[in-house]
Amino acid sequence: MDHLIIQENVVKIYEPLHEGFGNIPQLLQRPNQQGDFFSALELPMGGVKGFRKAFGTERMFLGPDDDHPPLQNYIDILLEEAKSRGLRPVIKEVRTQGRISWLRKRFGGVHIGLIRDPRSQFRSYRWNARHGNWYFLAQVCQVYAFNIVPIARALTLKFVDIPIFSNAMYAEEHNFYERVAKSLSTAELYFIFMYVWFWSTLNCVVQADVSFELPLGQREADLNGLLKQHGVAVDTSRFRGSLAIDEDLAYSDMLPDIEKIALGCFKLDFGGLSALAPSTYYLSPSTQAYIDALFLPDLSFPVESSRVFNGKVLKSLLLLEANARSLPLRSLAPYISYGHRNENDPDNLLRFSPSSVYLPQGSLLEMSPSDGYSVVRFVSESEGLVCYGPHFDLPAGSYEVFFDVRAEKGGRAPLEPNVFINVIAQRGLVNLTPKMAFDITGRREISVVFECTIPQALVEPRLSVIGSVEVYGMYIVAKPAASSVGA
Repeated sequence: MDHLIIQENVVKIYEPLHEGFGNIPQLLQRPNQQGDFFSALELPMGGVKGFRKAFGTERMFLGPDDDHPPLQNYIDILLEEAKSRGLRPVIKEVRTQGRISWLRKRFGGVHIGLIRDPRSQFRSYRWNARHGNWYFLAQVCQVYAFNIVPIARALTLKFVDIPIFSNAMYAEEHNFYERVAKSLSTAELYFIFMYVWFWSTLNCVVQADVSFELPLGQREADLNGLLKQHGVAVDTSRFRGSLAIDEDLAYSDMLPDIEKIALGCFKLDFGGLSALAPSTYYLSPSTQAYIDALFLPDLSFPVESSRVFNGKVLKSLLLLEANARSLPLRSLAPYISYGHRNENDPDNLLRFSPSSVYLPQGSLLEMSPSDGYSVVRFVSESEGLVCYGPHFDLPAGSYEVFFDVRAEKGGRAPLEPNVFINVIAQRGLVNLTPKMAFDITGRREISVVFECTIPQALVEPRLSVIGSVEVYGMYIVAKPAASSVGA
């Protein structure tokens, strides 16, 4: 967005699908961000109205006729806020390359794609990881798991198959996929990266009004001539280019083979690419070669290139090659997301499911046969911790946490309380409530009120029991502002 010169009376909306939009204070620290725009959309419990963390990792590739009501509602909210200010919205978002046709059908607009040389981009990701920042490689692994694994043919999954892991807290998902990224070889990581790059870039060059790569050089005038009709121009005078990154020659030598494998798998999974027509784009010769390869007629799978992977994979590929095109697609798995709030939840409610909390030894997460929802089960003759978390960041105020449980007595005398709730923060450094006791037989909803006199991080409701318990669901409600501390 920094390279675009746009007519006056605009508001620049920077990466609105970023997971940071679940936390307004984090947002305001981001560069190039007009915090006042999003502050107007801030919810009482934090986050931006209509935002869901799943927007940045799930359903990344949408066709024009696909339905995605939550995402459509969120973008409507952003556009209406800009309209209410009399401003033209300009959205910069790296997570929309695979959704351009969907966006165009619903919102119109001009779509400009920025493409980066894949080797340079991967080297940057790898350099960051080697210096302790695994964010980018973990994100690629998560996008691959949610968007490619459910629909890929068996041949693709012979190379890399990553599980889908979903949690109410984005940090827990990211930590999981960071561990996945650290467990994979460079060959596997580059295969994942290139597969995602091929799919994203294909969508961009076919669906965007124009796509380009920096630096533009003498082509900048041609691009600006095309963009002039939309009141937009490109100025690359501040473009710095990528830092020179030291390369391991053995690692670099793998890249061409892995690119052939990723392209071969992508074409087998989708096919018919040669029938698509690219729009206008301005790319370097090296990046242009990747685009040309996408539109070439499908070729036989490059089995020999797979030697960069282990021998077991190569043997499997040799067996699969003869009938690779007839391999069945895996059934499309549902997209699962445990966001902070469900559809139509009021803005002062944080709902979290049993599958999003932490379970100590002895607790089991099972699927209820009656309704298909998850439930936590626990049995103990003495008082034992059933579940705790997830860790919310809450602004100052008054709250009530609810647990939907079914409990039976056990252990000590049957007349004594058997279920206990307490709320802590800062990993136990702050006690927000004492341990509250309940006498329960059968199914009940129980709750405890707690106060945050200052903004608190890592707020953690904890449930303990003597006997047996089933936990069906939990939620936190913000009490009316009049009862909040300092109101």
